Amino acid sequence: ELSAFGSRDVGDDDVRLVANELPPGALTLFLTSRTGAFTPMFGGGVGLLCLSGDMGRFDLAGQFTFASADGRSELVLDLMSFPQPTGVVQVMAGDTCAFQAWHRDAVGGVATSNLTQGVALLFL
Repeated sequence: ELSAFGSRDVGDDDVRLVANELPPGALTLFLTSRTGAFTPMFGGGVGLLCLSGDMGRFDLAGQFTFASADGRSELVLDLMSFPQPTGVVQVMAGDTCAFQAWHRDAVGGVATSNLTQGVALLFL
């Protein structure tokens, strides 16, 4: 499960993503794109990738997270420094950004990866 909290007003720069129901301690990487898709078993994992096109990874120091004991990972977004494949950009009013969280998982005792469902935000 992935949820977004805060304000969609870019001037407020107040958005956080919260992934729940993850395996405790799971490494979590938040992803973003301006384009949606449906790609099953992305990267050999068991999840459904809902993003496509130019995907950004929140992979700078402090952006990788580990799920808490109750299966929760959280990321506070910096709308002035938003990841894209070619660097970072500023989110502008009118931009729609979709998000997912990739995480380590296990199915039947076998290590794999999985994805939360996607969430999209239209910024004002």
